[in-house]
Amino acid sequence: MTDIFSLAFTPNQVFSASGSSAIKVYSTNNPEFPLAQTLEKAHKLGCHHLAVSKDGRVAASVGFGGEVNVWTLQDGLWAEEGKIVGAISMSYHCQRFQKLR
Repeated sequence: MTDIFSLAFTPNQVFSASGSSAIKVYSTNNPEFPLAQTLEKAHKLGCHHLAVSKDGRVAASVGFGGEVNVWTLQDGLWAEEGKIVGAISMSYHCQRFQKLR
């Protein structure tokens, strides 16, 4: 088992990030909070931050490798929309994403 570093909430789901390379997505429509989806190999070295847009259709995750992944909800499932990689500070990207929400 790994530590949980970040949680993010949509109207119907909870994202969970840990030292694992996968991001877990749980449904909040059921009181047992079943696992709805696993975003396998989301971040090679694990994920430390998550953010979700106000409408719950776009998410961003930040990995220990310095990359930011952008996810979109497509037909009820989350899919990677793209990556942000480079020398610019990851905190800058997170702050910018927060403003876009």
